[in-house]
Amino acid sequence: MTLGESIQTKRAVQGLSQEKLAELVGVSRQAVSKWEVGDAVPDTDKLVPLAQALGCSVDELLGHVPPVPPAGPAGEKPRGPGWFALHWYWLGLIPAAWGAYRAIQGVVSVFQMKNQLNFIGQLLASGFTSGEDEHFQRFFTQRGEVIVSEIVKALLPVFLAAGGAVLVGLLIFFLGRRYVRRKCGGTGK
Repeated sequence: MTLGESIQTKRAVQGLSQEKLAELVGVSRQAVSKWEVGDAVPDTDKLVPLAQALGCSVDELLGHVPPVPPAGPAGEKPRGPGWFALHWYWLGLIPAAWGAYRAIQGVVSVFQMKNQLNFIGQLLASGFTSGEDEHFQRFFTQRGEVIVSEIVKALLPVFLAAGGAVLVGLLIFFLGRRYVRRKCGGTGK
């Protein structure tokens, strides 16, 4: 398609007369007529206003870019990115929720074990009355505290993994949301 044919076709699609196009570009109607027939070409300083008036880019006007396919039946607009493309960052809440669950589960386990050890200590203490038995009770209570601290040390990797999962999940969510908003112009809500 020649430049003249392109101008004529795009003018017809926009519903513009040669006079109206000439007025928008700032030239005479005869200049537009000569462009369309191929007797002349627009000056370079007229290409941008001409493309704007015809609703296309200069590259498209000159034939460097394939035209955008027309809208579907009944003037439907072309589809943009799908829902998932705009909201994938919500998947970051999955590892965050898992990590929070595991951390809470670890804390509950520590408290349960500590309560069980205290209960056993109280049972043993209720059965002893002599000074020697009090020594055994003190020893058991101290040993119970050591056991609880060992349990906490054993659960430390669980807490670190849970905290890491929460951190990674929240980073995916917030940075992904920021990326989608920048890339798609604020549609990632």
